[in-house]
Amino acid sequence: MISAHGQGHRENEPGYRPEDSAADGALCDVCTEHATIPALLRRQPPARGLTQRVLGKLLTVDIPGANELRAQVAEARVTRRWGEGSPSVDLVVPEWLPAAPVADGLLPVVGRVRNGSGEFIGELLVWVSGGRLSALEFAWYGDDAPTELPEPGLVTVTVE
Repeated sequence: MISAHGQGHRENEPGYRPEDSAADGALCDVCTEHATIPALLRRQPPARGLTQRVLGKLLTVDIPGANELRAQVAEARVTRRWGEGSPSVDLVVPEWLPAAPVADGLLPVVGRVRNGSGEFIGELLVWVSGGRLSALEFAWYGDDAPTELPEPGLVTVTVE
């Protein structure tokens, strides 16, 4: 079998997984970044908790493709963090869900984040690829990088 990054695994080699068929690519034990979408969906649980609530909050505004994107939130899976301790994450959405009719890149939605004192500390950005949610970014202001997403109540959503 050939994984998405081109490494082959034979049945007697480490990393071979019989449940990964040749149709969707083999998943190397050390290489989830280059795995195929079906393989990632099998290994990653849907985003729950804070990630799902934040995405839901950011998609409360009326923008093109909002209905399709809202439907994707429940099935979106976090595939990796952008760095150690980073609250920004990459997402994958099953292909059986309808794609949103939007261009690749940033959605025209910004979630401005305040701290408990009411000061702006950053903003949340949603990335889309192929009409599907692909990343949630927490860009911060100042020197102290956040280590987790904010509670949705601290986020004010605007369309830009």
